[in-house]
Amino acid sequence: MKAVICAAGKGTRMGALTKDIPKPLLRLGEKVLLEYILDALAACGIFDVIVVVGFQGDRIQEYLGTRYKKNTLTYIYNDAYRKTDNLYSLWLARKHAADGMVFLNGDTIFDSALLRKILDEPAGDAVLVDAYREEGHPIIVHEKDGRVHEIGHTIGKDGHGIAPGIYKLSSETAPLYFREAEKYFKDGPLRGGFVIPIQSLARDVLFRTVYASGEQWCNVNTVDDYKKAHTIINDFYN
Repeated sequence: MKAVICAAGKGTRMGALTKDIPKPLLRLGEKVLLEYILDALAACGIFDVIVVVGFQGDRIQEYLGTRYKKNTLTYIYNDAYRKTDNLYSLWLARKHAADGMVFLNGDTIFDSALLRKILDEPAGDAVLVDAYREEGHPIIVHEKDGRVHEIGHTIGKDGHGIAPGIYKLSSETAPLYFREAEKYFKDGPLRGGFVIPIQSLARDVLFRTVYASGEQWCNVNTVDDYKKAHTIINDFYN
């Protein structure tokens, strides 16, 4: 199992905090955001990591190198990071993900128990869901019989929870996923999120919903999120 971390964006909603530094290198306590993610992956036995960089990507590569503790890091550069989102970054890593993967953003910190839950799910394709949390502009998940029925920022039915942003893709589904992504980019790079191909495939592919049960996580999208991350970081990394 490999992991793809999409860390190309500039983090404009963070204001002055990310004016001169890529958001994944923002410090939380003794480590930066990306180090917490890499430590969580390693704690779950995932050591082969692809990092898609863009804004000041050379600084990320210089900081982490090609080895971080037990992790082996491969870098891919998204030169269209100014006009794209995480789906395009993930699509750029498609050749590295043919055998299945977990994928997430480089600004999401989480209790490694959440990652373990999605890895332990027998289904090869899964989406992590939190039924109790709220956040601004969430990705909403509506399920039927334990599988994703609808997913997106705006869906036609009441949601059963929101997606923190950790996904698992099997080797069987990966080609289908990237084929859908390629359709989306037929006219060139543009903005769009991870869940666009999942929504397209959900009718025919079983994406199991895996629920959080109180474990901590935080998508660091705003200054307030960054402050919140400082308050919860000790709960699951110390």
